[in-house]
Amino acid sequence: VNKMDDPSICNADKTWSLERFNEIHGKLGPFLKQTGYNLKKDVFWVPISGLHGTNIKDPVDPAVCSWYGSHPGIPNAGKSLFHTLDTLEAIDRGDASRPFRMPVMDKYKDMGTMVMGKSESGVVKKDMKLTMMPNRVAVKVDAVYRDEVEAIGAFAGENLRLRISGIEEEQIGAGFVLCSRHDLTPVVSKFECQLVILELLEHNPVFTTGYKAVIHVHSVTEEVEVTDLLATIDPKTKTKSKTRPKFVKSGSIVMARISIAQPICVELFSEYPQLGRFTLRDEGRTIAIGKVTRLPKEAGKSGASA
Repeated sequence: VNKMDDPSICNADKTWSLERFNEIHGKLGPFLKQTGYNLKKDVFWVPISGLHGTNIKDPVDPAVCSWYGSHPGIPNAGKSLFHTLDTLEAIDRGDASRPFRMPVMDKYKDMGTMVMGKSESGVVKKDMKLTMMPNRVAVKVDAVYRDEVEAIGAFAGENLRLRISGIEEEQIGAGFVLCSRHDLTPVVSKFECQLVILELLEHNPVFTTGYKAVIHVHSVTEEVEVTDLLATIDPKTKTKSKTRPKFVKSGSIVMARISIAQPICVELFSEYPQLGRFTLRDEGRTIAIGKVTRLPKEAGKSGASA
C-alpha cells in the first residue's frame, strides 16, 4: 500500500493513518477474494512510502507507523516489503519438459529479427526450431538474451529477447506466440469461458448476449462480443444453474461464449494459465475477469508447422 506518507492522508502529527490503511484493506480484500485469491495464504499487506523508501528494505520506525507491528489483519505485520518477499514460497514454473510458449510483446531489427516477451512455459535454447503462431512460420533461435546478457537458454518465467531467423519483423505482431513446433498454440475466433463480473458501467448495468467489450489476454488486445450465456455459477457452492440466464449483473459468475473480431492465440486456463486468463474492459474500465474453459475442436494443437 504505497504513498502512506502523502500529506493528504497522514495524521495531523505526520504519522501514517491507520484509518486510510484499513479503508484500502477493507475495499481491496473482497475484490481480491472474488477474483480467486486466498486472503490468508496469497495476499500480504505492506504499508510503504516508495518515494522515501520507508518500510521497503528496513522495517518502518514505530514512531512513524505505530500500528503496523500489531495489526490483527496482517500475518506479516512488522515486516518490511523485502522481508515479506523473502518469506514467500517460490513459484512453481512448471515442468521444463513442457512445450515452449512465449507471447510476443514487441519486435525490432538488430542484426536480424528480434522478439521480446516473457517465457510462460518450457525451455528455449540457442539453435532450437520453433513456430510463430498464428501464421505458422517455422523459425530458428539464433540467440537468447536474458536482460542484456546472452545465454545458452532460458526457463519459464524469464523476460527474454530472442534473435530468430526464418521470419521478417513485418510478419510479426503483438500477441503472436512463439511455440514448440510439435505442440502449436491454438488460434481461435471464439471460445467458452468462466467470467466474474466485477462492476458494470452505470449506463450499461446488464451483461447479456450482444455485449461488446475489449479483451486483454497475455499481449493481445482485441474487440469481442458475448454470443451466449450458458449458465450462472453459485459463488458459495460453485454449482452451475440448469437453465441459461438471459442476463447477469455486477457480482455474478457466469459461463459464456465469446466471439473475437480477429483470430487470436489463446490456451485453456487449465493447461497454460498465463495464456488462458484475461480481462474484459469497457470504456477504459475493467468489467470482468475470466478464464478460457473450452476451445473449438478445429483449434487442435497437434502437428508440426509447415
